[in-house]
Amino acid sequence: MSQDYSEYQGKKVIVTVKLKEANAEGALAVEIEGLAEAANAQAILLKPKGKTTPQLIEAADIEEVKYAPEKPKKLSRKLLKPVTYGEARQHLYERHGIPASQLENLDEEAALKAHSEIDHEPLGHYHGVKETKAESAIAAESADAEAPAA
Repeated sequence: MSQDYSEYQGKKVIVTVKLKEANAEGALAVEIEGLAEAANAQAILLKPKGKTTPQLIEAADIEEVKYAPEKPKKLSRKLLKPVTYGEARQHLYERHGIPASQLENLDEEAALKAHSEIDHEPLGHYHGVKETKAESAIAAESADAEAPAA
């Protein structure tokens, strides 16, 4: 029974391929890094890094498959609308990870107060109102008008 490689489809991977015989360095396997364009239990269609032509690697020739290390992506904070009365308990539960058992007996007013006391600076979201394109243009115009002439 061969392994199903479908979890690697569309991901950057390192495939260790068994060689039929030892290469010049005496190795019996070689690692190939690239993008798994298609993958299933029978084979992986790998586009090797730096190459344009994909390579079909059959399951019988695969010794190991692992995800290729990637540089971590920059984390960005999400803008959420301000929390209003009637939304605070649910927001504390979903976004702040406060257990339901702590929120069951908390009234909405107390939940709203508790939320307003949370420092959102280190969190993955913040609250505010998204500025429309028109508002952005007006703000830019007024900033230009207020700038001293050179």
